[in-house]
Formats: sequence, C-alpha cells, structure tokens
Amino acid sequence: MAQGARFRNVLAHTYGNIIEHDVVYNALQDLERYRQFVIEVRDYLESIGALDEDIS
Repeated sequence: MAQGARFRNVLAHTYGNIIEHDVVYNALQDLERYRQFVIEVRDYLESIGALDEDIS
C-alpha cells in the first residue's frame, strides 16, 4: 500500500512535464496492488459501519 500512496503523491503533487513517464508506466504494471488497496479500504469501512445505509 505504501507504494500506491507514494505513486498517488507523485501524480497529485507533480505537474506538467516533470512527471517521469517511465515511473507512471512501471507503477501501472502491477494493478493488483491497487485492487488489494481498494479491498482493504472497503473492508475497513465496512468494519466501522461507514458503508451501512441510513434508513431514516
């Protein structure tokens, strides 16, 4: 997950031609890490009830 966070920081805080295309390409070669990140975030949100529907 830490690699995904670092990659997000590069994309979010780097602008214009400064982004190294090879870094972006390499980061996108292993999409499984992002899938796993989404699963872990969802599991956490479910565990604290953040995804429960409010039926009021």
